[in-house]
Amino acid sequence: MQVSLNIIMAAPFRYQKTGSLKRSALIYYLVLEKKWMNKKQAEKILEVAEKNGLVKLQGDDVSLLFNPDDIEIPLGFKPGPEILERNNEEPFAILVERITEASGLEYHQVIEEIDRIASEEFHGNLFRESAAFILAKRYNIMAGDLSDSLYRQAFG
Repeated sequence: MQVSLNIIMAAPFRYQKTGSLKRSALIYYLVLEKKWMNKKQAEKILEVAEKNGLVKLQGDDVSLLFNPDDIEIPLGFKPGPEILERNNEEPFAILVERITEASGLEYHQVIEEIDRIASEEFHGNLFRESAAFILAKRYNIMAGDLSDSLYRQAFG
């Protein structure tokens, strides 16, 4: 999901060749220009992007917090329904899902391994979010896009 969210957020900023847009311009792009979603979905996606540390909302201004040129936008890209249905998922759950898919382990096995890393390897001195990040690295899973949101989830 995060990759699609990055693409959705990068596209309007890359198109406008700017790092900051008015909220209305961003929603116009997603809803009317690209016809990717309706206005309510665009507002929700923007909220999720802020929670995940992709954008900063300040009044009516939306600032992108990553370089849109670093994101590859596939020709003909259109967000699938899963991004619109699962757009409020927590970063920890997203990372656990990525580990589950890449490792072939069951969900409960991934959680057990995360807990084992935190308790045994770090003697209980590690947040689960950090242990999940370590486990992702062990499986060569890209998780850098979640690091800021995992930090905020762990430390509030």
